Amino acid sequence: MGVLVTAAETESHEHDPTDTAYAAQTIAGSTVNTTYSLGPAIEAYFRDYRQTANPYSEGELRRVSHGPIATQVADLAVAMTAVDGTQVSAAATDYRRALEAALWTRLRGSQFDLSVTAHWRPVAGVDLLGKVALGETPPPDADVSTKTVTVPSGLPSAREDSIETIDGPGDYLAVARAVANATVTGLFPPLETQRALEQTGAEADFVRYRYERLARVLDGGRTVFERRDWLSPSSADAAAANEYLRRRLAATLGPQLDDAYESAQDAARKVSVETVTLTLRTWTHE
Repeated sequence: MGVLVTAAETESHEHDPTDTAYAAQTIAGSTVNTTYSLGPAIEAYFRDYRQTANPYSEGELRRVSHGPIATQVADLAVAMTAVDGTQVSAAATDYRRALEAALWTRLRGSQFDLSVTAHWRPVAGVDLLGKVALGETPPPDADVSTKTVTVPSGLPSAREDSIETIDGPGDYLAVARAVANATVTGLFPPLETQRALEQTGAEADFVRYRYERLARVLDGGRTVFERRDWLSPSSADAAAANEYLRRRLAATLGPQLDDAYESAQDAARKVSVETVTLTLRTWTHE
C-alpha cells in the first residue's frame, strides 16, 4: 500500500504518545469493507443534468470499498476535491459517513479520542484541494499527540514532468499542464473510463456525473458536454473529454501559480499529485 510515517510531533505531558503510534499502525495496517451509496451523486446527476427522476433503486446504488483504512481515507480526500472552494462531486457524502463509522468500530475500546484529517494538494499555492476531517476536535486544554502519515493518492506523479517541460522561469503554464494532465488522468483513467461511457447503468451515469460536474465547476456554467456527445454510449470519447478538462484545469491553475511563486521552477518543485497527507491526533478521554 505504501503508507509512510514521515514525521511525528508530540505535544503531550499526561497523554501517552504511543496511542498515536497505535492509531497510525491501525489505520495503515487494518483493512475494512466500507459500504456506502452513490445516491447523492446520482440524484444530483439526474436533477441537474438530466432533469428527470433518478431511476435506480437504493440497492443498485450501493457500493463496497475494500482496502486499508489509510488508503480509503486518501481516496476520500481526493473524492472531496474542490476547485476555487467549490466541491467537484457529491459522491463522497455517504462514503465519508460509512468510512468514519468503520474507523470508530475498529478503534472501539481505545482509551483515547482520535481525529484524522487528510489533505490532497497537487501543488501548493493553487485553489485545487481535496480534504476531509474524520472524528472529533480536541478540547482546547487537551494534551494532544500528533503524527503525520503520507499515503499514495492513486494519481500519477507530475513533478518530474513539471520540471522537464518548463521553458524558462515564467513558464507557469507548463507546470499547470503537468498537474492538470496527472489530475485528470488519475480521476478519469482513459481505458476504464471509455469502457464505462460505452455502457448504461448506475456506474456509467456516475462517471458521466463526475465529468459534468468538474466541467461545470471549471466553466462556471453550461458545460461543453451539453453541446458535444462525448459522454453518450453511442459516441463515447473519453480521450476528447479528458483533453478538454486538462485544458480548462491548466488554464485555471496557470495564473494562480504565477501569483504564488517567484519562478516556474519553484512551482514545479512543490508538485505532489501522487500523495495525500494524513494527520492523526489523539488525546485521552476525560
